[in-house]
Amino acid sequence: MVEVNHNDLKWAIERCRNEQVSLYVAGPSGIGKSESVWTTEIAKAKELSREFRSWDSFTIEEKEKLATEEEYVALFYIGADLRGSTMQETDLGGLPDFTKNKEFVEFKPRLLGKVFSMKRVAGFLFFDEINQAPKGVQNGLFKTIQDRSIGDCKVNQSILIIGAGNRIEDRASITNMSGPLATRFMQFELLCPSADEYIEYNLNSPYPNPSITGFLKSYSDHVYQFNPSGKELAFPNPRSIQRLAKFMSAMPMATEADIKKVEIIAKASCGVPWGNKFVAYARMARKVDVDSILNHPEDIKKHVGQLDLKYSIISAIAYKCRDKFKDTIEPALMVMNELDEESGVFGLRVIKQFVGDTKLKGHLRKSVAWDKHLSVRFGPFLKFDDTEQV
Repeated sequence: MVEVNHNDLKWAIERCRNEQVSLYVAGPSGIGKSESVWTTEIAKAKELSREFRSWDSFTIEEKEKLATEEEYVALFYIGADLRGSTMQETDLGGLPDFTKNKEFVEFKPRLLGKVFSMKRVAGFLFFDEINQAPKGVQNGLFKTIQDRSIGDCKVNQSILIIGAGNRIEDRASITNMSGPLATRFMQFELLCPSADEYIEYNLNSPYPNPSITGFLKSYSDHVYQFNPSGKELAFPNPRSIQRLAKFMSAMPMATEADIKKVEIIAKASCGVPWGNKFVAYARMARKVDVDSILNHPEDIKKHVGQLDLKYSIISAIAYKCRDKFKDTIEPALMVMNELDEESGVFGLRVIKQFVGDTKLKGHLRKSVAWDKHLSVRFGPFLKFDDTEQV
């Protein structure tokens, strides 16, 4: 099985779609297998100028309309997520129709099969947790994976068919995929993202968090830690860390009482050892007078030898820019100028995600610090949503 990173997987998905070949993605729990599929397909829907909808979001009346009206089905890009662990053997083949007086048995197709056979349909069929499915269900998938059929309905060529599942060593109660089924897929194993790859994802997500990204800048081996023989059920992985980021987006970090609440959530999401270390990191910046550093930017150099403290201070400055942008942004730019290129770019990108492109660009156009110092050093790395750079 070939190993790929998240970017390579997105490329492979597009190639398999073009060639009408099914692909299977294996990998550890929580590293973003399903997330990669969904984000890639949502982007595809946008490319095709269609509304992205999950199959389960349609009402039964809407599903029946999808199955009968080409103009209606052409409005959407449909994602159907079928969980192998809950599928039944008859889910794809359909059920016998005894209502017709014929000398032979006909099968009524599943409604999903009828919709995905429409001429103007577009979307994907995602068999998640496929290797947790019983053997009978896996055997029932042969025709769908190889022949692109759901019962007697031929799936439209625009439909991507993809499967995903955990590995044997991940303690996920899986059933080994049979050889005949495995050979019907292109096989890929998704690698756990590096700290920098996860940071890039978090900074572009709806929940950018400087404490989490700064922590992972300092402790790059803490993106994924799983002990198959351990008793801890919660463990750090990209999914659980991003869940923590979502919680923290609505939680202040101003006081010790705030941090104690974050500690509870961090331990529940990512495990006690990870949570303890993360909270110790979050408390670190409180030992330093960040306001003094903003008033005397050169003082940041006193802390650059301590990697975790440096990034903790950068995180604290980013929070101040979010809460007091007008008073903080210019001193913050001066602090970034005192840092090495990697740290300065990181700090500016976190600030950008917190305050938004428009607000930051508006300030940079009139900033003395940016004009004299940072534009040459950091300008090429500070990417905005549009093509215009400051």
